[in-house]
Amino acid sequence: MRIPIGALCIVLMTVGASAQPLSDDGVVRFVYPDTTARSVALAGEFNGWSATATPLDREGSAWVTRVFLDPGTYDYKFFVDGAWQLDPNNPERSEAGNSLVRVGDDGAVLPARSSGSTTPVASSSPLTWSMRYLGFVTAQRPQDAPRYDLDRPVHDVDLRLDAAITPEVAAWFLANVRSHDDKSDVALRYDRGMLSWTTASLSARLFDHVGLGHFDDPAALVGRVGIYGDQFGFGRRGVGLDRRLLGAPLQFWLADDLDPQPNRVPELPATAAAAIATPYLSSDSERDADTWGFRARGGTDALGIGASFRWDRGAHAGRVQQLQTQVSGDTLRAVGRSFETREEGHAWGVDARGSWEGVGLAAEFIRGRNRARATSATDLELMATPADTVTTIGATVSDQTRFDLDRAHRAVLRLRRAHPAAGGVPDEPFWARPNAADRVAPELRFDYEQHAFEPLVTGTGFTMRRFGIGLGLDAQVHGVQLEADVEHHAFDYPAGAKWETQFWLRRHVFWLDQDVAGVERMPLLGTDRAGIVRLRAARAIGGRVRAEIASTLAAPGFDRAPRLFQNVIRFAVPIGRHFELQAHSRIATYRTFTASDSATVARFGGPGPHFEMGEGMPAGAGITRGYRTYAAHFVEWVLRLSPRADLGLGFGVDPITVYEPTNEYADVGWDAFLFEHGVAPESVVQHPQDLGARVQAAEAALEDERRVSIEVRVWF
Repeated sequence: MRIPIGALCIVLMTVGASAQPLSDDGVVRFVYPDTTARSVALAGEFNGWSATATPLDREGSAWVTRVFLDPGTYDYKFFVDGAWQLDPNNPERSEAGNSLVRVGDDGAVLPARSSGSTTPVASSSPLTWSMRYLGFVTAQRPQDAPRYDLDRPVHDVDLRLDAAITPEVAAWFLANVRSHDDKSDVALRYDRGMLSWTTASLSARLFDHVGLGHFDDPAALVGRVGIYGDQFGFGRRGVGLDRRLLGAPLQFWLADDLDPQPNRVPELPATAAAAIATPYLSSDSERDADTWGFRARGGTDALGIGASFRWDRGAHAGRVQQLQTQVSGDTLRAVGRSFETREEGHAWGVDARGSWEGVGLAAEFIRGRNRARATSATDLELMATPADTVTTIGATVSDQTRFDLDRAHRAVLRLRRAHPAAGGVPDEPFWARPNAADRVAPELRFDYEQHAFEPLVTGTGFTMRRFGIGLGLDAQVHGVQLEADVEHHAFDYPAGAKWETQFWLRRHVFWLDQDVAGVERMPLLGTDRAGIVRLRAARAIGGRVRAEIASTLAAPGFDRAPRLFQNVIRFAVPIGRHFELQAHSRIATYRTFTASDSATVARFGGPGPHFEMGEGMPAGAGITRGYRTYAAHFVEWVLRLSPRADLGLGFGVDPITVYEPTNEYADVGWDAFLFEHGVAPESVVQHPQDLGARVQAAEAALEDERRVSIEVRVWF
């Protein structure tokens, strides 16, 4: 669940803590005006196929979100600070006991069938503020060092202002103050914000580094990708429009990247041979990129259809070489043109949804093309001899030539149990990952993806394919929250495919907004199959002690030995009235190989066990297999100063830290440590042959890291 920064506003509401849906011609506006809540999300079985958990945003002194709803009847609940809440201002209840809203054919919310207040939300002040303070004092001891060294204290302050300008216009922005680790100065910067305008038929939002949401299509052509399932909008700025046309809901987004630096074109290869052998070079940068997105829906809960479109342009500055060569004696002459390019991609999708025998069904087909569009061209001549290479560059002229890179399509089918909103859904995890509230309901999913790469990409044209099947389950048994997610993928990587064309890396899959290769998928890159199982169990014991275990298994096919088995165990025990002891342990076991021949030993950096991942895994006689386990622990003594403030004394690498894209305090600390030590997807693309060595070094560094920290956390 996205946790907004605002925790407690000093301006109270003139209405009690309640909520009601207000309709704007099909845009149902859900409002929760409890200013004491730290986080609020809306959960409902909306539009026939998808159970959603949509975080609400602060607008003025209320929590607000807008959802396009087709005519029909919908169950919903609010998820407020880890607890489910019915809508006290809506007396109508479903048979399952959830709040119920009915939308008529004209898009208006129909009156409740029993009496209740329908007074719009109003606040006593047009301007409110909220703040978060995090303070860190850390002492670190490098391995084999005799003592701990104290780092400079870090102070991180978020200040958020919310303005209810008019009943139709609201705005908020967030500023951040952070002390530098290596200097005495303090950085004050604008961080993110949004301006919204809502009328009877139109909702417009100007956003800046804010999760705007996503299209509700099954294949997520826009948004909801990456290892944490971030919403579209983080790392971008732009405008989002929602409205109805002839009764059909329409969505339109235009977004640009936030990086002010230019997207630089790679330099020409140093030698003529390298230039000829590399017809296409491109940067890894997404700078100067922008995205257009459009979606329209129609139909009813029983049967509906949709269409969507996405257009990306400006990313991956590149250079295309078109050279003809002649060899005369020991002289190589290459003559042709060099084009400076930018990649652009477009994709369209059609989808359908419906229900049958209590099962919701949804399907989508997406087709797209990625190209390099030239911005300029230069005549080029290379003369190479054994002693020297001479490059002659002519005049630069404007050029708009397009070079095909990839033609791709994807098909997705999902079957989901149609249950009432929030009915039977587990509570919020005690230690939540980013977007944890967006867990799927029990479902079965199939997808197929294919990419036909042109020879320009890797030097050889080829088609690669992926087939995937997944199963998601959740339940509560004897007070224990249980969740399971199983996925299996089969890959076809033919000759000519390079490491950077992996399906889980964004480099050549333009409709991915992030790489999806998290730590658990790293050992499976390059394999022909991948199986991943995620299990989680959590329980509150005696109403006070909290315990949780999350397990992950990753294997190159479920009929093969796993390459990673990870367990995260946590518990929190109250000690007295104000103290709590928290313990977090991560135990990761990797499959290893040990080689005895000198060539393999030299290639993988020496004798001893090496992680089984990356390019060129050895096989055959002389290779022995085994497992190696690494452990990381964090223990913290927490003093609860108030419901909005605590003080912690901890030992180890804290797994709970600030996740910068969403600016939430979440369970990403161990991941961030590993990413900083070379496990990030971008380093995987650059050096796939060293993947196992880098992951092994990062895990060893996490296990050996010694820290003592004092943390202060205050929400005003």
